[in-house]
Amino acid sequence: MILKIFGSFLISSIIGYLWISLFNPDFLNKNLKSLKIFFSIGAGMGISSLFAFIWLNMAGDLYYYPVFECITAIILAFLVFIKRTPSQKQFIHGKKQTQSGLSNSISYIFLVLFGISIFTGLLLFIFISFNMPYGETDAFAIWNGKARFFFLSENFHWLDLFKKNITIEHIDYPLLLPVFVAKNWTYAGQESILSPMLTSFTFILITTGSLFSSLNISKNRLQSIVGGIILASTPFFIVKGTHQIADIPLSFYVLATIILLYLESSDKEKNNFLPLIGITSALAAWCKNEGILFLLCVIFYRFIIFVKKREFHLVKKDFFSYLSGAAPILIVIAYFKIFLAPETDIFANQRGVSTLFSKIFDPSRYLLTARKFFNFAVEDIIYKYVSLLLVAFPFINGIKIEKNYKTGLKICFSILVTVLAGYFAVYIISPNNLTWHINTSLGRLLLHLLPAAVFVYFCSLKPINFDNLLNKK
Repeated sequence: MILKIFGSFLISSIIGYLWISLFNPDFLNKNLKSLKIFFSIGAGMGISSLFAFIWLNMAGDLYYYPVFECITAIILAFLVFIKRTPSQKQFIHGKKQTQSGLSNSISYIFLVLFGISIFTGLLLFIFISFNMPYGETDAFAIWNGKARFFFLSENFHWLDLFKKNITIEHIDYPLLLPVFVAKNWTYAGQESILSPMLTSFTFILITTGSLFSSLNISKNRLQSIVGGIILASTPFFIVKGTHQIADIPLSFYVLATIILLYLESSDKEKNNFLPLIGITSALAAWCKNEGILFLLCVIFYRFIIFVKKREFHLVKKDFFSYLSGAAPILIVIAYFKIFLAPETDIFANQRGVSTLFSKIFDPSRYLLTARKFFNFAVEDIIYKYVSLLLVAFPFINGIKIEKNYKTGLKICFSILVTVLAGYFAVYIISPNNLTWHINTSLGRLLLHLLPAAVFVYFCSLKPINFDNLLNKK
């Protein structure tokens, strides 16, 4: 059974690699060899989930899906083979400061600390997983509960999930996580806690690995290690990762999109990252409802706000390039939202327009929400674990944004701030008890943006070089 589940993950990763190769073979060059591994795994998990959902709608159950998925992988391999080019362009990034002497020695010290933080995080993951093998309440009540519907149902009975008399909550949530877990069970031939556990662990791993690798490409090794330490040593990130819910998976797709937007802004060789940006941002929308807001922000800022004086035909060309990656996923999401999913409870449970407007114009709701945002962000995530590192870095070596990256950083920063503002606005109009709603969900919402925020933060700093600091003195 274990080997079968690992085989399911392997097939998904291969599909992710082939899918990325099909849309942009130049992304898989030596300069980005570390990122391609993590992105292939994450994209593969999302694309496999999408294929499995399409199969459910065609066949009615997942029984023969493994055969379909293997055939799909073979077809994709053939398409990549006939599309391959003799030579691949190399991604050229901005000036990357190399390290030597003292900076190199300090990097090794931080690398040891990074290893300790990863090992500690692994022990924490194992300890919590063995004590909570079925995850937190939302895991077995929502995500794994849906997965059981998809795995056990025959002859389209999984459609009963969307009937009003079903007690599973949040039926409107996108289906990336439960369908992927059910797909792994289908390979194994039985339910197993290993599938959601391994899925959660994989998303923690590829999110941390993507942050580390991207900073190593964009800045230098020391900053990539420190960025990795910040994420890996944030217990809330590891703890929520063990809960078998969709928040850490969403944080991966948000981070992957932000990384690609940043790289795309300084791409001199026209590797065309836009199809990949379409894939990762659309998979964020297939992961959770909050990912739909993120997707809209990506489109809004990349193709509307920051076009400046670019000619319209170039903007249109960019947008269609983006859609080439996003459209297949968006079509499935549109089908799910229009024909299957009920209205989200945030809007379905509103008690009339007058009540909604009374919330919007109630200052106390804004004050309470702002205070909760500040307290949780500063005290529970930043202050206790990483505040000294975050505050120290700008003073150690200063802030410097290279010209080639300015537009990309503006887009990334604007997207994250707007998504955060969107979360704030949802609390203002929430039909639930406001204090309860914030206390039970705010931390998870902030985790969606934490890895991407760490990436943007370090990309705005000068690469740290202690040798240069000593020479200045």
